[in-house]
Amino acid sequence: MQVIKYLCLVLLIVVLSGCNNIDKSTINSYLSLMGESETWKVEQYKISITSEILKAGNGILKIKDKKQYTTDFFDLEVHAVMNNDDRVIQKKTITGRENLTDVTTGTIEGGMYLDKDGKAFVSDNISEVYMIVEWQNMNKGKRVIERIDLFKRSLK
Repeated sequence: MQVIKYLCLVLLIVVLSGCNNIDKSTINSYLSLMGESETWKVEQYKISITSEILKAGNGILKIKDKKQYTTDFFDLEVHAVMNNDDRVIQKKTITGRENLTDVTTGTIEGGMYLDKDGKAFVSDNISEVYMIVEWQNMNKGKRVIERIDLFKRSLK
């Protein structure tokens, strides 16, 4: 009976000690972001990071103060900055006559992004996330570009 208790105790210690050796690089990092510019408002933009996958998007871009807005060209880019390395992590272009009152960003999923030094993007190392929106202003007959800041980590 003592031998069985001893074996159970050893097995329990082995199992519990294995739990402490979880690879921390597989832990998910998650950012839920929003921001606005003079013309646009971004809601629910998400970035999820694991050791192998970067998933970004699922946000909504709304034009402010308009019930309907139609244009022939629309482009958005989402940038993430880590260690002064600025990367486009998502891009979406719409051409042809479109109503842009509510635009979904869509979602991208891909392998881990590495900076110029080979370090993986993780949310703790991201200093800035912003969106660049470019569209054809039909009233003015020209393309307009605005930046929307979604995240900025204060440097201490």
